[in-house]
Amino acid sequence: MKQLKFIFASALVAAVLVFAACKKDSKDDPVVNPSTETPDPTGSGEPVSTLPEVEGTEGAVTLVVKFPSLCDGYSIIFAGDYKESVDNGGTWDAPNGAFSAAREFEAIGDGWYKIVMHVSEGAESISGRPLQYSAADHQWSYDWSHSADMLHLEKGGADDIFADSGFGEINLNIAAAYAEDAEVIYIIADEWNLSPCVERLAAGTYTFTINLPEALPAGAELYFTGNFPENEWGASDRLMTKVSDTQYTWTGEIPENFECKVFYVLDGTQTWQAGSNIVPLAGETLEYSIEWPAPEVPAE
Repeated sequence: MKQLKFIFASALVAAVLVFAACKKDSKDDPVVNPSTETPDPTGSGEPVSTLPEVEGTEGAVTLVVKFPSLCDGYSIIFAGDYKESVDNGGTWDAPNGAFSAAREFEAIGDGWYKIVMHVSEGAESISGRPLQYSAADHQWSYDWSHSADMLHLEKGGADDIFADSGFGEINLNIAAAYAEDAEVIYIIADEWNLSPCVERLAAGTYTFTINLPEALPAGAELYFTGNFPENEWGASDRLMTKVSDTQYTWTGEIPENFECKVFYVLDGTQTWQAGSNIVPLAGETLEYSIEWPAPEVPAE
């Protein structure tokens, strides 16, 4: 019996020693660097995604973005007032729809892209947004999501780098201080505002129906406008036909890659539809409900 107790005690001591050794080893296990791991931004319960390791560049800000898939033949460029670009002197639009390579994102794998941008001397910030781009099909509507819920700042920067353009789009406003600190800013974009893969409405003659949130002010006239080749958006003379107090129509010929918007004129002042342009797609009913901008609150 004594011998049996001795064997049991020995086994118990051995088990304790093994457990202690395992516990000690666990302290030495490699730990994932928390700075390279991000929680699931959409709350879908998917496993965490690991941010790519990207080194900062002295005197520049590095933007690292994970985008949804691209269409064949398209790249991603940073469109905005990025003044390092040699194509347009730092203005938003590029001549002949051509952007320089200085604006192009570099693919770094697993849907991630990066661009290194230097802030021009004297500039306070860089403002702009990514878009899918082809020199043969230069369309501003192919930019990233216009919904703030679809853009997630994962590391670096601050929430205020996302800025409403005033026309419904979301721009990045990257302060010069980020370049001074060689900041690397990580963002996940869940969707494109509009993809080149989507079939646009073909050129032709159509009827568009616009539903208003409420009746127009007395004496106001509603105009239909878009990227018609013969005049600027604000110079449109396409007066819409009133169906009811809150519904109007316009029938006419549109060009390829058409985008449109409405505005009303009252006492010589234009008030434009809020949000981004309407982009008609093939197969749609061509009936759209719009909103007007919120009234400005007088400063106290």
